[in-house]
Amino acid sequence: MLEQAQKAAPESQDASDSAKPNRLTQLWSILTLTPLSTVIWLTMIGLAALPIIAFKLSFWWLPLFAYGILALHEALAFTLFHRGLFPSSERVARVYQWFTLFLGDHADLQGRGDLTEGLFEGDFAKSIEQATIDKYEAIIELLGLKPGMRVLDVGCGLGDFLSHLRSRGIDGVGLTLSPDQQRIGAARGLTIRVHDFRGKLPADLTGKFDAVTLIGSLEHFCTSYEMGDRSRANRVFSNVFQTASAALKPDTPSGKVFSATLHSTAPDGWTLSDWIHAYSFHAHYSGLYPRVGDFERLCEPWFAVEHKRDTTIDYQYSSVVSSAHFGNFSVRWNAWKFFAAALLLLVNPFAPWSWVYHTRQSWMWQFGGKDLQTQKARPAQALWYVHRRNAPSR
Repeated sequence: MLEQAQKAAPESQDASDSAKPNRLTQLWSILTLTPLSTVIWLTMIGLAALPIIAFKLSFWWLPLFAYGILALHEALAFTLFHRGLFPSSERVARVYQWFTLFLGDHADLQGRGDLTEGLFEGDFAKSIEQATIDKYEAIIELLGLKPGMRVLDVGCGLGDFLSHLRSRGIDGVGLTLSPDQQRIGAARGLTIRVHDFRGKLPADLTGKFDAVTLIGSLEHFCTSYEMGDRSRANRVFSNVFQTASAALKPDTPSGKVFSATLHSTAPDGWTLSDWIHAYSFHAHYSGLYPRVGDFERLCEPWFAVEHKRDTTIDYQYSSVVSSAHFGNFSVRWNAWKFFAAALLLLVNPFAPWSWVYHTRQSWMWQFGGKDLQTQKARPAQALWYVHRRNAPSR
């Protein structure tokens, strides 16, 4: 299986190269990807300019005033309204554009991984590529997938799992919020659509699949503003299972949903540094980790948990074994990347926090650092679930 994947890699890379946009297209994408978020941010900048003009202050004060308005928005969103003005779907699209801009367009299991974890099972001599393929094989076995079956991959990333399914004779359709990911996946010959799974499932996707997979995507379905009041988040997660049930064929022998999701363990005794890490996650990714135990409750009445597995160490080690992995990579700077980073400041108010997240290695912080035997509290736990569809009541 690994040999098949290695043979397919050059073809995948050629496809990515053929789909790589020119600089003008990339520039246009940066400016237009998140229209509502950009308008809100430019409005905040405009409001910040009013007192500067009124009191004839230096425009060097403009960033301070603008980010002050943003800070007020954040304080109210977290404490009073439990939601923000910036659409979460646009923020998710923006973060995956960030990865494409600064990590690259290539779908590369050997280096970057598939934007989630590999499955090492204690064998840390494995490469990230082999561990990722082993994960795919484990998912196929857990779901009972056979050639000719169909899978709906929600939050499909660059299409690596869809590509592996295709190599096994299994058809797949991917959903993403990222136009960049759709473009890269389409260049690989994959069927990927830009669609928000929180909305109504299109008719041509209803009742058409043997299984649904949500590999590292459920973390993005809600926002951290809802930490103080999780009632809406619970409704969103519950609706995900209802929509997944609607996507399944009535007579499929599988009828299962696989989810791989980071969960919040909410340890006590956080320092200021911990809170900065946590906020950088919110600002960079826009998401909310469910709490351990939520999915057992929220998958009812459509599903029951058939299988549960802790893969925290596997996720942590995925970012240790490869210096190019998305969770722990170094930016290879050039003039274009400097320009793109500066331009993002104009259209994305959370852009500075992406660099706080990156430079402070916040990704590894959530696992307690890079040491697999860490003595630090782990703010996050990675869990696999297989949800088996309940038999319809008579």
